[in-house]
Amino acid sequence: AILDLDQRSIETQLKIGTADSFINAASIYDKGGHAGSYAVIDIDEPLAREIDEGEMAHGLVTGGGDQAKGTLVGYHFGGEKSLNVLYHVPRDPKNVKVENMCVVGGLKDSGDVVTKGCYDTSGTIRVDNKEYKYTYDVMKRTFGHISLASINRLAMREMYKISDDCYGCPYPEFSQYHD
Repeated sequence: AILDLDQRSIETQLKIGTADSFINAASIYDKGGHAGSYAVIDIDEPLAREIDEGEMAHGLVTGGGDQAKGTLVGYHFGGEKSLNVLYHVPRDPKNVKVENMCVVGGLKDSGDVVTKGCYDTSGTIRVDNKEYKYTYDVMKRTFGHISLASINRLAMREMYKISDDCYGCPYPEFSQYHD
């Protein structure tokens, strides 16, 4: 799956074996990159009204011409001046560098960044049948929604920590890898 690409990027950085490459590997592990890439886009005027998660967001890609499409992540209140927009993720991980993708997150210094499908640094974005002027710093405001670290934290909560929310915890299958 797409997270395999993060794993591959981490392994590549570890094979380099320098202090910087170890920092890069840790960044990819913590921040992700390929899975669930999303943009935080600043708009010039407040949202006219509340907008639900899943609403489409259309704008131009970096370099102009093609259209970038994404969906809003999370609920956005009227009056907010930023949008969290989830980029399209291809079904086949082999297509990440082929399709118009935006993949940054923890990959910034690894050489695995793909920006040809990112929203342009400024322009107009259409959300909820209204156009907003926006600015966007691709390298600083594009994040990975899912990372190997976030999955690890979720596994601890869902399979190991004894709580009212985790019936049967700790799971023996998980414990053998943790202990």
